[in-house]
Amino acid sequence: MNKKVILILLIISMFFSNGCSNDQRTEENKDGLLFEDGMAQPILTFSNTDVNNEESEILRFCVYVETDHDTDADGKNDLVKVFMQIPRKAVEGSYKAATIYDPTPYPAGVTDNLIGDELFPYAEDDFDYNDLYRQAPKRVAEETIDTLSFAKQADPSEYRYSIPISGDSGYYNTHGYDYFLIRGFAIAICCGIGTYGSEGFELCGFDLERDSHKCVVEWLAGDRTAFIDKEGSKAIAADWSNGCVAMTGTSYGGTLPYEVATTGVEGLKTIIPIAGIANWYDYTNSQGINTYGEYAYTDLLSSYNSGGDYLDDNYRVIDPTYASFLKTLAEDEREAKGLFTDIWKRFNYSDAYEKINCPALIVHGLNDFNVRTLQAEYMYNAFKKANQNVKLLLHQDAHNYYYGKLINDELFDELMNKWLSHYLYGVDNGIENIPEIQVQSNIDGSFVCYDTYPSTSTVIKISENSGFSEISSASFENFYKDYVSGKLFIDRYYLEQDENMIKVFDIEVDDNSTIIGSPIVHLDIMVNDPEKDNMMLTAVLLDVKKDGGIFNAYMTGNLLNDILPTKTIDEYFIGENKGQGKIKQFVQSPTDVKAVTYGWTNLRTPDRGKSPAEYESAQDLQKGESYGYNIYLQPTVYTLAPGHIYKLAVLAQDPQRVLMDENESDATPYYRDDYVNPEYSFIIDNSSLEIEFEQIN
Repeated sequence: MNKKVILILLIISMFFSNGCSNDQRTEENKDGLLFEDGMAQPILTFSNTDVNNEESEILRFCVYVETDHDTDADGKNDLVKVFMQIPRKAVEGSYKAATIYDPTPYPAGVTDNLIGDELFPYAEDDFDYNDLYRQAPKRVAEETIDTLSFAKQADPSEYRYSIPISGDSGYYNTHGYDYFLIRGFAIAICCGIGTYGSEGFELCGFDLERDSHKCVVEWLAGDRTAFIDKEGSKAIAADWSNGCVAMTGTSYGGTLPYEVATTGVEGLKTIIPIAGIANWYDYTNSQGINTYGEYAYTDLLSSYNSGGDYLDDNYRVIDPTYASFLKTLAEDEREAKGLFTDIWKRFNYSDAYEKINCPALIVHGLNDFNVRTLQAEYMYNAFKKANQNVKLLLHQDAHNYYYGKLINDELFDELMNKWLSHYLYGVDNGIENIPEIQVQSNIDGSFVCYDTYPSTSTVIKISENSGFSEISSASFENFYKDYVSGKLFIDRYYLEQDENMIKVFDIEVDDNSTIIGSPIVHLDIMVNDPEKDNMMLTAVLLDVKKDGGIFNAYMTGNLLNDILPTKTIDEYFIGENKGQGKIKQFVQSPTDVKAVTYGWTNLRTPDRGKSPAEYESAQDLQKGESYGYNIYLQPTVYTLAPGHIYKLAVLAQDPQRVLMDENESDATPYYRDDYVNPEYSFIIDNSSLEIEFEQIN
């Protein structure tokens, strides 16, 4: 598992020269739970899923929560499968447990054998999205059952199974939450409608997918019915729950907490989204241009997770109505051609802040090339507008969770423990008063704290540049081959191109100054072939040494999903029968160039702002006429070391934003037949170039 609202930049007040802290207080035993130094402590011995409920201190079972819509038109509202892990003490009544809820769709089982296959499940018939919103009468069970009684008879095969085709274990992500389970939290995993084991259609980004998870929160809070099976034979209540729920997850699992928070559902007390998406448009597009190499995307991810929509055991025969849905969804996104049309407006939650009524701890990697930092900025703004307590944690990793890493001297798992102990169990530990922004330095890996984002910026005129520079995309394919073959490191690519493909400008700033927020590049351009479509304009801010030498930086590799190298520096106690977990530290790599931030826009969308709403349509350009462009780079926090200089690279296409052909040996850019990849060129008025950003000296 990208992007909205103008310049979001951090104000300057640092709290501590060596990091951030929060008030810690000691709590005693609290209704069967144990808190110390503001954190929940271990209260049970861990056992794996192969230990039956009679012998385990953890009770495991699955329930089926009824949603409000019949997306698959079978005459019954869809049921979603929820895998629960609950401390026995809570079920037996020693205390009421709060729930950590991960809505990641992948653990139920994915259909990856169909991606790129001739069996890819598109139909010929069109689909009407309004048909998804059918509602059926609510189920009424003749009997009810309490949790303890059901746990004694629960079928382990419901959660302990082999995923079709791949053979992976179902709910493979459960162990990531063992630390919290041992400390008395209940753990819920629901992959949502249309996923393997659930009913309905998998609807990536649609409000109905969001609402299926909202329904689970309502059941956990005591406001909705669940059943012990798909037949609805017996109803079951969350009789062990204290009604308090936190949603968290990474990537797609970090996206759904954003979405559900916008519903204002009661019972959702906080969210901790990690690398989540707030606006699906800005995940695969940017300022009117596609940045994925294929106009359609959510159809791919819907199909990838649609195990519940197949009629056979081996993912070969898909529900024909769902196949029509996928076909229509793909067509609508392709017709948009990178513009913010109605189909993408469905998948934007970053403006829907009116109902948000819970705090958020937002976690995102500054080197995330997959779900880019603009997504975190969007939701930070949304929670601020909703007047909710929101904290932003920006670290140096790429698209990855942050467990087992330090924030200066504090383990992230423990900070998260304090956050959840406070908002789910009412522990007075001061965690709500930590600095609003915590950022990991690109220089030494320490964390620096800030109060909030400022609202002003500085315009820097890039001096000593006159004349004009012509840039062409004609040679892009040759350089793309070098890029995907590994001959050119991701960041090195931008300084290795032919002069006709790129223009590089020097930007002088003070040593040890820090750029904070979303830089904006302003420039005037004349397009040589204005009638062409799909013309990308790319800007990349680079860090190099003035003498061209080698330096150390936090570097990912060539792959979109690559992460930083790490080393183990210590251990921490997870719990009885779980032993020690590893504490890891990011390792810097030697390089002679580091990409700091980047942005893209459509040459047919000049003079636009940052909001996707300004990219609903393209513009006809006139030959021989110059137009002004604003390229909004991804938000970042970056300190320039002594002896370094920024370079701004302006080019046409970006190799990170293109898919390669299935035949990797050819390493040629991959485009659908209906995805136009023209050779195009444009002329920059060098004297017009400005960059706008906030910096701390």
